[in-house]
Amino acid sequence: MDPEIFKNSPTGSLAITEHSQFAFVPDELPPRGIQNDAIINRLSDANIQLGELKGAGRNFPNPYLLIRPLQRREAVASSNIEGTHTTLSDLFLLEAGASEAKRPPDTREVMNYVSALEYGIKALVDLPISTRMITEMHRILLSGLPKTRGGSIVPGEYKRNQNFIGGTTLSTARFIPAPPQEMSRLMGNFENFINSDLALRMPALLLAAITHYQFETIHPFPDGNGRVGRLLVPIILKHRGALDEPLLYISPYIEERKDDYIAGLYNVSKTGDWNGWIDFFLQIIEKTCRNTIRTIQKLHDLNIEYLGKVQKARRSALLGKLIDWCFEVPYITIRGVEKYLDISYLSARNHIKTLEAAGILSEYPYSKKPKIFVAWEIYEILETM
Repeated sequence: MDPEIFKNSPTGSLAITEHSQFAFVPDELPPRGIQNDAIINRLSDANIQLGELKGAGRNFPNPYLLIRPLQRREAVASSNIEGTHTTLSDLFLLEAGASEAKRPPDTREVMNYVSALEYGIKALVDLPISTRMITEMHRILLSGLPKTRGGSIVPGEYKRNQNFIGGTTLSTARFIPAPPQEMSRLMGNFENFINSDLALRMPALLLAAITHYQFETIHPFPDGNGRVGRLLVPIILKHRGALDEPLLYISPYIEERKDDYIAGLYNVSKTGDWNGWIDFFLQIIEKTCRNTIRTIQKLHDLNIEYLGKVQKARRSALLGKLIDWCFEVPYITIRGVEKYLDISYLSARNHIKTLEAAGILSEYPYSKKPKIFVAWEIYEILETM
């Protein structure tokens, strides 16, 4: 990292780290240099879109039918940004019980992301957004991985050695975040600020933008910082009541504009360009909201269509419950249906046959044991959102 680039930064200072290299230490929150007038229109537009998304979620009979698949779409996109590549189909196959040996090894890591996200949302019932919550999400994210995938790192613990961003060594790195010895102080301030009266008075989206920059710039863990930082966005918005349910996930659109995303964070540290970063972040929020609203409407219409098919046929009342489950989990098995509906294996098979005949389910072409059945129309809506 070239220290000349950051020596006059208005948002942080330089510190000596390993091998006499310089690292960037962000100033403690709250930040200085944000010009509210310059972002007020963008913030207003983003809040309008967020409100519409909140309303769309309320109009869906069971919001969890949306939450679970959207979380999985987020897990795939967020992991892809960090070089952990899998597909939404692979993730659903793994959850349905397909042989893990036949799935890309990265899929297990993406499953950890889903578990970490689910933990964070549930933890809000009993915990504030805190270092305890954040370290536990990190522990879940990196647990059980082989050494080639971060298994040598102690999940849930802050870095003990200096990490870096860009390049292959400290001497060639584009950016070196704060040294390990600063973690307790910086993360303690992070926790104190996010729960402070000032943060509570701040618009939720502005708080999410500021704290996302701060977390990524601190880079407290040896690995997984990008994913944990993006996990915090829906958690903050739900915690602040900006959304009733965690329906907003920004990773698919950050993945589209990864270079702009990195540049926005970098420029806050380099020149103090808070407004540029916040403007970019709010653009991502707007686009995410609009697209998620369209996806919710498509899923809502399809749900009504499917329920109409089985109601007209005067079939088992459990078919409606099974259809709803297909929106949560588009890849299912007979054993899964047997357990979910608490019915016999034969009855579960007959329910699946009924949905096959209605054109809702079809057998996955490559599955053997267990046989997997897919609601392709639901999957395609999620895949193309």
